[in-house]
Amino acid sequence: MRAAAATDLVKKGRPARAAVAKARDRAKDKAVYEEVMLRIDCGTDEQSLTIGKKVDVNIDSSDFDLITHKDGKKYARLKIIVNAANNTDGELKLVIRKATFVLLDKKHDMPVQGPDKKFFERTLAARMPKQFEYGDFLPPTYRKGTRCIVVFEFAVGEEKGLIRTAVLELK
Repeated sequence: MRAAAATDLVKKGRPARAAVAKARDRAKDKAVYEEVMLRIDCGTDEQSLTIGKKVDVNIDSSDFDLITHKDGKKYARLKIIVNAANNTDGELKLVIRKATFVLLDKKHDMPVQGPDKKFFERTLAARMPKQFEYGDFLPPTYRKGTRCIVVFEFAVGEEKGLIRTAVLELK
């Protein structure tokens, strides 16, 4: 499947998902069709975002791997690097309000918390770009090779928008 055809199917949204699933069942290379299904299930295909005219946000990189935590247990670790630019003359707070872990057949909302158990937020200085990292540990219920996309809801004040990662595969 060509990239343009995949994007057209994603733009059609939920009504196209059944046809994509049917094509996947007949295909030798199922991964391309699964990626389109994941993108449809996300509800957004945006990988960069402007909130109001205030902040530009994009996910620079994302990673999903199996690690052994300091407590000795294995966890799936999600890590993203976010680039954000404040386009105003004043300081702003950029907040990650929600994260949704999208698998082929289900979605999981993940709590997004900073160290103080409140929403994860970063202060952006006026007219300055900023890069920061967000990460989370998930129970090891996913096996290697699990493919997913994570959708984040970013907000500045009451204005918000959705952005997604690339397709991630648990390593």
